[in-house]
Amino acid sequence: EFLPYDERPLPTICKQVEEAVSYLEPEVTEEDMGDAPRTGNAGEPEPLMQKALREASPVVEVFGETLVSGAYSRSWSCREDALLTVHKMLMEVSVDTPKEDLRNMLRAAVFLVKRAIKDTVSSVFQASLKLLKMIITQYIPKHKLGKLETSHCVEKTLPHLLSRTGDSSSRLRLVASTFIQEIALCPEVKPLQIIPVHLVKTLKPNSPTHLAMSHVELVESLLGAMGTENSGFTVSSVMKFATGALEHRAHEVREVVLRIIFAMYREHRAAVLEYLPDDAGARKTVRYKTLFEGFAKIDGKASETELRAQRKAATEAEKQKKEEMKVLKGHPAALKLELQAEVEAEEVSICLLTGYQVYESPRATAADIQEELSSVANYLDNLCIFCGERNESFTEEGLDLHYWKHCAMLTRCEHCKQMLEISSLTEHLLTDCDKRDSFGKCPRCREAVPRDELPRHIKSRICHPAKPENVANHCPLCHENFPPGEEAWRSHLMDKDGCKMNQRRISPMNKTILVQPAKVGGHYLRKPGPSGAKFQPSSIGSKIRARGGPNKSTGKTYSKR
Repeated sequence: EFLPYDERPLPTICKQVEEAVSYLEPEVTEEDMGDAPRTGNAGEPEPLMQKALREASPVVEVFGETLVSGAYSRSWSCREDALLTVHKMLMEVSVDTPKEDLRNMLRAAVFLVKRAIKDTVSSVFQASLKLLKMIITQYIPKHKLGKLETSHCVEKTLPHLLSRTGDSSSRLRLVASTFIQEIALCPEVKPLQIIPVHLVKTLKPNSPTHLAMSHVELVESLLGAMGTENSGFTVSSVMKFATGALEHRAHEVREVVLRIIFAMYREHRAAVLEYLPDDAGARKTVRYKTLFEGFAKIDGKASETELRAQRKAATEAEKQKKEEMKVLKGHPAALKLELQAEVEAEEVSICLLTGYQVYESPRATAADIQEELSSVANYLDNLCIFCGERNESFTEEGLDLHYWKHCAMLTRCEHCKQMLEISSLTEHLLTDCDKRDSFGKCPRCREAVPRDELPRHIKSRICHPAKPENVANHCPLCHENFPPGEEAWRSHLMDKDGCKMNQRRISPMNKTILVQPAKVGGHYLRKPGPSGAKFQPSSIGSKIRARGGPNKSTGKTYSKR
């Protein structure tokens, strides 16, 4: 019967009930049977193949076929058990056993150890190391088999141990390296010098990185522990090994080799240089340049790179200094005191530019006065008259630079860029500054405040009220009051616990400060005028303003008694 396409039934596959509930047995592959014993009995190793039987026939004669079958088994647990069984057997051997039998047992055990060292299973590998260590440190000494048997053990197993230091597993690499170091330093092996001699054999430049890295690290470690005296390491063998290893393609390997060479250089100096190229072309390569720079550092000399850096830094510093001097040309060194005196036949009193008066004693002659004035002038050379610092670099230009950048008593006006004393900053902003019209004086704190902010400043009343000048000074930087007087300004601006807002504030150590009247010969330096009068350095020809303004600068003053 013909049915339309839409009405045709869909075809289905009918399954039998038994097929629906049946289960397929999983197929067991050869890989799944990898560790399964061929005998079918769990825990029993499969029989030895003919090839293995021929190879291990001497061992079979000593330990029997069953034990050797376990050592050759495809099951790692059987291989481990075989090694542990040999370990137990050797530990229990009587001291009365004939020497020949003892040697045969030792060599058979070493054969199994050598094979197990190459095992990829960690537990089998570590069981082989345990057995080898017991043979070297206990079995041979106990039965007095001598150095010949110890040498046999080390020589047969060391190449395979070194190959494991290049294993892909970092844990196994570390285990192998640690074991080699431990055996090399044990009393039974160290006098034989076998391991150091083997380690300093040529390292191929294209050897695998892990293997080469472990190799050079072993040399570095054992060289540090054993030195080059009767250890198997000699200057010649180590340097030949190091110069060859320095050509290795891996950067991290070369870094360790450089450390080895530096360690040798610290001990032997000139003897090391004999093994390095002396032609200029070879020394220009990066690795040898690094090497010789390291030698220079060990010798306490500056390396070529450091010398170039120092020359470059000196050039930059000189360039910067010239630029600063160029800027400072607009700020002449008029602040340096010039002590001048005019000697008259009669009694003379001379007022120095520092504000001190010199009164001659009745017996002083004109020559004496001139001599004493000269000594005072010499005393004031290389001295900053503001902060009191004395420095040999304070020449005319040096003082300019000091005033411009370092003097803790001075600051630079942010508006007109003029240098001035901090104590005169407020007065400068109100009377001298090019922008003085944009400032007004707060009646409360008596500081200069921008006119557009002054009403809000006065209204807020958050400023610190200033006290009368004879009661306290008022700092324009930190806005704090402190004791009156000129020296109080110096202490506030320079002391360790002084003004926190003064960026130039430094400790007043090593400063020479004129704070007390001094006696020079027969003359006395005194402050002119009443007690507490302000010190006014000359501001003639200078852009640095002293406190009190230009109209208060005294310049030179002469007076007769």
